[in-house]
Amino acid sequence: MTRKGGLDQGLKQVFQAALLFKIGVFSTILLGFFFPFQSANFEANFHFPPGAGPDWSTHFKTWDAQHYLFLAEEGYHPAQQSDAFYPLLPFLIRGFRFLFFQSGLLTGLFLSNFLSFAALAYLYGLVKGKHGEKTALLTCLFLMAFPTAFYMDLVYAESLFLALALGLFYYLDQRKLPAAAVCAFLLPLTRPTGLLVWIAALAFLYFNRKPEKGAPVREALALSLAFASGLGLGLAGMAFFTGDALAEFHAQRFFMSGYGVGQLLHPLDWFRANFIQVRYSWMGFGTGLLDRAFFVLSLAGLALGYRLLERPYFIYAVVLCLVPALSGDLASYCRYTVALFPLFIVPALRFQRHARAILAISLPVQGALVLAHSLNYWVG
Repeated sequence: MTRKGGLDQGLKQVFQAALLFKIGVFSTILLGFFFPFQSANFEANFHFPPGAGPDWSTHFKTWDAQHYLFLAEEGYHPAQQSDAFYPLLPFLIRGFRFLFFQSGLLTGLFLSNFLSFAALAYLYGLVKGKHGEKTALLTCLFLMAFPTAFYMDLVYAESLFLALALGLFYYLDQRKLPAAAVCAFLLPLTRPTGLLVWIAALAFLYFNRKPEKGAPVREALALSLAFASGLGLGLAGMAFFTGDALAEFHAQRFFMSGYGVGQLLHPLDWFRANFIQVRYSWMGFGTGLLDRAFFVLSLAGLALGYRLLERPYFIYAVVLCLVPALSGDLASYCRYTVALFPLFIVPALRFQRHARAILAISLPVQGALVLAHSLNYWVG
């Protein structure tokens, strides 16, 4: 990702574009100060500190951000709603907030934005090595312009997850197994889907196996041990702090979405409940047309990507597209799509001539969703 004397010129362009995108996101949030805040949603849902009313800072920490900031301050306790959120991001916020005047919000915003630059660097490096500089640059632009990519700038786990997932594949591609193992260890501590990346990582080792006898097996075992260790640490930590190793899963009962792996066994019931019997809304919680549109868009991306993507990245996209969708009611799916980084490679390969049109469509949608999110309307 570097040349002698500094950063790769293409990566510089990526970072410059990212900075402009971030200025746009935070300018839009500031613009929200002049619009009515959705106080009813604020009062009806979890917010931190408890009892505090909305103020200027609330625009930067709506919805899930409140849980991460609460956990960074108060930690995990038995039978609380916030136990559903995974520990790595709040742990990092707590660990680094001394650099930001003990402000969890400032720390969280810094970490998310720093990690988003790391994710873009890894993505650029991966794609450039396979498809060239132009495709790498377009892939990063399409990710940044995606309608819900603004979550990478806020106190959410999107940038952390992407940085670790992309870092894992980047280091595997560079044959740096120890660095890849660190990413593998941390992924299960980031989001429920972190463990699913293990499947694609094993696929990467298989399709890029070394000729030396026994090497793929040793690498697969080492990587599997790293994933298992991260999962084990997470379960042990929850058992220590809450008395329930599965508290993250059991806390789902506090949420209307009711995500659970058991639903994967009943795909026909899932389809009936989410596409036939549902009372559609535009952006409702579990009933949103927007979430369903992004799911269909992801399926189209998989269809186009079958021949364009390398097998490990296609497997990653399939698993992280279908499992979060089929295990719940598609609530927040438009946000989960941000994690499907291989699907941003597809238009960069297939629709290079239409890049400006894609960006012209996507950016206004992102702006509208940023504004809605900052005003405490449900987006994702």
